[in-house]
Amino acid sequence: MPSRELFKRIYMLVSKWRAEPVEEQEITPVLSRQCGCTPRMITMMLDVFEELSFITREDGKIMFVDNPPKRELTASRHYQALESMAETEQEEIILDFKDYIRVIPDFPQPGISFKDITTLLKDGEMYRKAINELKVMVSDLKIDVIAGPEARGFVVGAPLAYALGVGFAPIRKSGKLPGETIEVGYDLEYGKDTLAMHTDAIEKGQNVLIADDLLATGGTIATSINLIEQLGGKIVGAAFLIELSDLNGRAKLPGIDVFTLMNY
Repeated sequence: MPSRELFKRIYMLVSKWRAEPVEEQEITPVLSRQCGCTPRMITMMLDVFEELSFITREDGKIMFVDNPPKRELTASRHYQALESMAETEQEEIILDFKDYIRVIPDFPQPGISFKDITTLLKDGEMYRKAINELKVMVSDLKIDVIAGPEARGFVVGAPLAYALGVGFAPIRKSGKLPGETIEVGYDLEYGKDTLAMHTDAIEKGQNVLIADDLLATGGTIATSINLIEQLGGKIVGAAFLIELSDLNGRAKLPGIDVFTLMNY
């Protein structure tokens, strides 16, 4: 997205809070998620808006200015640096993560291009960075517990739950959980399977974020949603390291906010 267009979008979103002051630390992750750019970029854009008298800041709160003066973005001393950063920063972050994903052709079946996250997981700094980026993306949601399907959903969901200070509920294959369970069968990208959860994993009314490494056809996540809703949980979103956009897995998650670090 061109930097000027990004500024316009941020400005329009900020203007939604024109009625009363809003906490900057609350809206920054919201704007970051909705615009697909980093919190640091959002903060610097708000610096530009303040310098141009489009908004005011006081005691950590932002107030939208009605009928602001007509001034060019270039009149701000912050704008020149942002003009290039707004176009490149998020792309560079995505490329950094993709550099740590190994693509293996014809696995586990011919014709499938497998996105191997183990090469990211073994690098502690990049693993931490990936979880922190997901944390920022979902930080404006009210989350009581994170649920993740085995096995790679554990290595995304559990550290994300730890980072957010919430609980984690494992979703496992049939016969792997020791207590009383509910089960749902489903078709996946290259076969069939059954997922299960403990009947006491989710309390009725809890807000649940689903986390996994990959959104492909959406079958695993749709089944996970089925299990959680049977237990009385409310799905507030789904977070992934990777999305395979051509497979249109989002179509199986209508009305659910989807957050991803990388798209293939």
